[in-house]
Amino acid sequence: QAGFFADRLRAEVGDDVVDQVARAFELAYARRPTPSEQTRLVTLATDHGLDQVCRAIFNTAEFTLIR
Repeated sequence: QAGFFADRLRAEVGDDVVDQVARAFELAYARRPTPSEQTRLVTLATDHGLDQVCRAIFNTAEFTLIR
């Protein structure tokens, strides 16, 4: 699923990692990332790929918590 989400992000915003991370947050959390979150996830995407960022998002309590 992380791979499909990453593909969607690439299709929607292109290859800019900063835009990909911002869009991922909008879709997953309905908010923009904080500067700290943005920096960390851009680094993760650069070092390990966008799929890993998506996997990390899917594994957060904020994503999985039902309110």
